[in-house]
Amino acid sequence: QTYNITINSADPGFGDVSPDVGTPDSGTISGTFDATTGTFANTQTDDNVYFGVQTPQGGVGSSRDMNINMSLEYNITAISSNISNTLDGFNISFRYCHGESNSAACGGANPTVGTPGPQQVFIFNNSANAFQFVGNFAPTATNTENSVNFSLDGNVSQFVNSTGFVRTHYRSQYDNGRSAFQVDLSELTIVYHPDVAPSVFDVRPVNGTQYNISSSIEIAANVTDENGVSAVLA
Repeated sequence: QTYNITINSADPGFGDVSPDVGTPDSGTISGTFDATTGTFANTQTDDNVYFGVQTPQGGVGSSRDMNINMSLEYNITAISSNISNTLDGFNISFRYCHGESNSAACGGANPTVGTPGPQQVFIFNNSANAFQFVGNFAPTATNTENSVNFSLDGNVSQFVNSTGFVRTHYRSQYDNGRSAFQVDLSELTIVYHPDVAPSVFDVRPVNGTQYNISSSIEIAANVTDENGVSAVLA
């Protein structure tokens, strides 16, 4: 028997058991820069092929500045659309380097020439309708690949928009010299749990019990679940 398996840009996607790891489904770069290399698809594998951006390579001083946001978005509809799932936490992780230009991979040669500014991670908070600061990551002065991760706990459902996407920004700034920011593998890990149906016992009256039409009938049940039952309707 022949089996056909199709791998596309959505793989590895989401929809597995918790913790579930997936890669970006779309991505763009905005801000002040000279040129980019690759696409968001290059952040789906750890293969030394990059989604990157560089400062202008000519000129002097501020003409070589770079101030960019690399936006990577994750489609987690397979999890978020299931109302029986409760989101418990996110972990954002990526492998990256800073070098002199996009033409130099993260191999140690051709380090940055510019002065590093803020290197930051943000996630879009749909409740606040604004990007929320997550944390800082360090410049790689020797152009070697580094990895970093950030955890978010609590009400992470506010980071999922109405179409099931989670939006992240990696912000990189360099001034006064040839510099580049390149991302290899980027991942979002989702921790979640399915809601468990409540346990119902000691139900009264017992099924099949017969009563006189004038009798008072007690209706009762013991109900428990993982979150603590606040009300039971008969």
